Amino acid sequence: MIKAVIFDFDGLILDTETAWYEAYKETMAFYESYLPLEHFVTCIGTDNTELNQYFKDQLGERCNIEEIESRAKSLHEVKMKTSQAREGVKDYLEEAKKMDIKSPSLQARQKSGSLIIWGNSDCYTILKLLSQGMKLKK
Repeated sequence: MIKAVIFDFDGLILDTETAWYEAYKETMAFYESYLPLEHFVTCIGTDNTELNQYFKDQLGERCNIEEIESRAKSLHEVKMKTSQAREGVKDYLEEAKKMDIKSPSLQARQKSGSLIIWGNSDCYTILKLLSQGMKLKK
């Protein structure tokens, strides 16, 4: 019988989108350009096609999508190292523990901004994992 499963659909446990927006915004500032939120939101839940077109429109010949993506990814990784679980996550996990529902967290990996956690552990381990930028593996 399955007692617990958590799927983090990129943003439910950790706010990854704010960090991506800030990373792209800082990247565009490097090119002396600005990224309004209304242009960034076009890529949430989808690919970067519209966002990349905005970059091309703003930067013209200076636009190098691979360089922009690389710079933004590096900035995002730094920002996520200090990210915290969203408000309420700790409370839900503690409540689940009181109900004898095991909190998943033996292994975790981050791929394309998604968090995948599975296994059995305690609430503290999950929160430690999240606060360490998902680098813990058992």
